[in-house]
Amino acid sequence: MESRRSFLLNAGSLAAAGLHGLEAFGQASAVSHEAASASPPSRANGTGRTFYVAPMGEDGDYPERGTVERPFATLPHAFAHAYGGDTILLRGGEYGFDGAAEGWLLAGHDGAPGRPIVIENYPGESPVIDGAAMRPPTQRYQAWPSRTSAGGFALVIMDASHLTLRGLTVRHGPMGGCFVNGTHHDLLIERCVFRDNGWLNDEYGTGLGILGQGNHNIVRNCDSFGNHGGGPGATGGNADGISVSLADSTGTVITGNRVWRNTDDGFDFFNPSRAKDSLNGSPCLIDQNWAFENGYNSDGSINRNESGDGCGFKLGGRRPGATGIYGGHTVTRCLAWSNKTNGFDDNGYNGGLQPLAVFNNVSFNNARGGVGYAFIIQHNASTVLQNNIALTQSGRHDFDISLLSQSHNASNGAALRSLSPTNFDVSLNDFQSIDDTIARGPRQADGSLPISGFLRLAKGSRLIGAGSPLGLPPNMPSNGDVVSLGAFEAP
Repeated sequence: MESRRSFLLNAGSLAAAGLHGLEAFGQASAVSHEAASASPPSRANGTGRTFYVAPMGEDGDYPERGTVERPFATLPHAFAHAYGGDTILLRGGEYGFDGAAEGWLLAGHDGAPGRPIVIENYPGESPVIDGAAMRPPTQRYQAWPSRTSAGGFALVIMDASHLTLRGLTVRHGPMGGCFVNGTHHDLLIERCVFRDNGWLNDEYGTGLGILGQGNHNIVRNCDSFGNHGGGPGATGGNADGISVSLADSTGTVITGNRVWRNTDDGFDFFNPSRAKDSLNGSPCLIDQNWAFENGYNSDGSINRNESGDGCGFKLGGRRPGATGIYGGHTVTRCLAWSNKTNGFDDNGYNGGLQPLAVFNNVSFNNARGGVGYAFIIQHNASTVLQNNIALTQSGRHDFDISLLSQSHNASNGAALRSLSPTNFDVSLNDFQSIDDTIARGPRQADGSLPISGFLRLAKGSRLIGAGSPLGLPPNMPSNGDVVSLGAFEAP
């Protein structure tokens, strides 16, 4: 777990941590990304130009380059020409690296408030950034990115703010897929796919990793799967679907994402500080995300190496000896099912965990590797666990909880720690369906999660209206005092 967190670059000046994710989400959603018609490249700022990139394009600074008729060949070249309000459209097809030692680096170049640089797929087409042909250094640490090199990652964003990344697939990155680091803010990453990354060695392998200091960033409606550690003796112990290890930052929102069959965890929110460091982690809003079959290999077999933890949501953690705090996340309306170990884990064993708000989540059929819990939340007395559902395999413990405020939760197993009297029993009959076929399938046309009866309360379930409205986070929909258990509004 430690090697991937050891490369936090200078975070710059530190801001006080807080949770303003809702405000950040609203601001980003209101930004207009309308692009003007294509025009020749120029150095004028904020003119709303559109640049084009295509696999068979050609980089160059001639006036006619970057147009739809004569597109650039690489995203970094187009990015160097773009300013706030400009759009870069990638045509469909595969962007390979043909033996190159490093991937694409977008560094030190910003959009503007309300006018981001938008990088997205050409309408109706599917650009794929593919690192399978890269040949980075194989020595330990030498393939990590810097401010001048993307290293062994297919795509790196470094010290860049006010950017939108939309509709791209990033796959087969030797060290990992997309890596964000340095000082950055107001990034929107949405409708992207990060898959099958991490073939070089066992140091990282994560699909999307966000490190450094970054305020008001949003990851929305993305899929990350099949990411793994490669190389001889690989354990897969560092390859998460989405990893957020920010320092002293605020306003991060993770929403509408799916992660599955990553050899380590689905979502990982580890404190990035090294031993004796005092950098603080960053509270995030984690809303309506799905994690399933993590701790698995891409072929559907379980990763039996103990270093591949296999949690759906790992909500904290720091190295022994580090003094920075972490956690403080708000976790709402998420699903964790069929993961190798725990559905939701506060990972607070080394101290420093700040209170979590864990409301209206569902953990179903986890601990598939033989050991684990639906919820393991133990390490801060002010953590709130409310309106959640745990449905476990027969004879398994579902809640391993202590030192927290908990009420109005439902379970069908034996809680390792006693639950309050306001908790309920749950059975398969409380759900419309436990078939996840549609949940694993294509997204809706707008990129949002697919809709089915999976883990939605059935009509007549006594869990409808059985929740508590007390202390609900502000992002939760309000229906007066009528609150149900679980992740979806009742039928």
